[in-house]
Amino acid sequence: MTRILAALLAVLSASPCLAWTIHIKNGSVTYDGRPLGNEIVYTVKGKQAGTARPLGNEVVYRDAAGQPAGSVRKLGNDWVFKDRNGAVIGTAVFYGQELVYKDARGRQTGSARVLGGKTEYRNERNMDIGSADTDSMPLRPLPLEKIIAENTIPVACLTRVSGIALEMPAAAAGLRAGDIIIGFEGQPDTVFKYQKDDCSAMHRSVVALVNRGNKADSAMIVYRPASGEHGTPQGQILKTLVIPQGKRGFNYQTADSGPSYTQKESVAYAAAIKKLYEAGDFTAATVSIPGPDSAARDTRNVSGAHQEFREEIVNNAPRIGWYWVSDKDGRVLTEEAVKGMLDREKAAAGARIFIRSYPGARIYMSTQTSEGSGDPALSNKYRLIGTADMNGVFHYSGNDYYTLPAGARGLAFSAAVYDVDMAAVMQDPRITGLPANSHQAVRDAMILQVMNSMAAAKGKSPEMKFGYLPLQEGKTEYSLK
Repeated sequence: MTRILAALLAVLSASPCLAWTIHIKNGSVTYDGRPLGNEIVYTVKGKQAGTARPLGNEVVYRDAAGQPAGSVRKLGNDWVFKDRNGAVIGTAVFYGQELVYKDARGRQTGSARVLGGKTEYRNERNMDIGSADTDSMPLRPLPLEKIIAENTIPVACLTRVSGIALEMPAAAAGLRAGDIIIGFEGQPDTVFKYQKDDCSAMHRSVVALVNRGNKADSAMIVYRPASGEHGTPQGQILKTLVIPQGKRGFNYQTADSGPSYTQKESVAYAAAIKKLYEAGDFTAATVSIPGPDSAARDTRNVSGAHQEFREEIVNNAPRIGWYWVSDKDGRVLTEEAVKGMLDREKAAAGARIFIRSYPGARIYMSTQTSEGSGDPALSNKYRLIGTADMNGVFHYSGNDYYTLPAGARGLAFSAAVYDVDMAAVMQDPRITGLPANSHQAVRDAMILQVMNSMAAAKGKSPEMKFGYLPLQEGKTEYSLK
């Protein structure tokens, strides 16, 4: 079972030369999937429906527009699937050699089993619904299956202002986060012209519409939902003040659902907004923006980002505050992204040390102590950070140095030391006969084999050595012998 579970993650890093395909037809849902680079791409009728990509200890799914669609994570014996809102929608767990799928209530919804070199999938009635031409048993992408099923019903897409810089022209003209874009005064086109397209295609058309609007002094026409509105328009069609040409300071996204409507409601909801717009009863947007001092700034210093006073849609509601924005692409950063940048910056600022040890030595590090005895693998205060090559040089992430984490106190090693002449080892025909372009891992394996054979010829087993060394401020080279 351990092998099969490991294979489930391994398929997400499969190289193109180890290609496989999965085909599922379950009721109204039909899709294909195959590895492409470091992700799996799923298609419906030849068009991309979504992707799956490993991220930390989970697999993250994204829809055709690249928006989060859900995830799956291993918890105990179960694989737990969540939708785009973080709600659990299903599990998968092994019973013997069969992987059984269940819904959020624990009712069986299908199964998978390896037969020969293939994986076969069945539904809750034990009927065949498809297969994958691999025995690695790839997981069905339940969050994407949910979205594909939802996409079989008629939907309408709308473009919503997802965030706005409160010190930029659009906000000063009365635009706010949550407003649904209709068009620009003086332009013949509106978003309703593009609603026959899917959301991603419509969004590209809306981008062109907005870009045209940015090239003229113009007012925007938007629909602003009423507070707590859901499914039935109760808000107003608004016209902003004239916004000057150029960068206006708002972000927008196109989707078939949002804070005020669901996918099932989207067609009727969009039609009702269009009817309000066509009635021509526009209300002038009022401008009411709190001052920047009304919200506290983050006191952290984040390299590569700056803070902006903004209104953003957070948990389906507009929220005013200071937000971190990427210097590189202007993207509003989540707290998780900010923490990741700070962690990487902290790691990069750590001291770099060079470690030399016995050939093939296992290197350990501790943030709790600089002392110890015996095998460091048996100590809960030390963790393995890697293995030295057969020249005794420790490499980490492709570098010949190791960047110390905050609080590092001690190094340790364990090594099998052979009573052999290393010069003779390196002159052995088995090593000199290796091709010049042999991978280092191949050379190291052959060196170890020669060392073992020479030691065996002398009737001597390798001696295990363990060592501990405290880290010293300013010292950059350590010899663990």
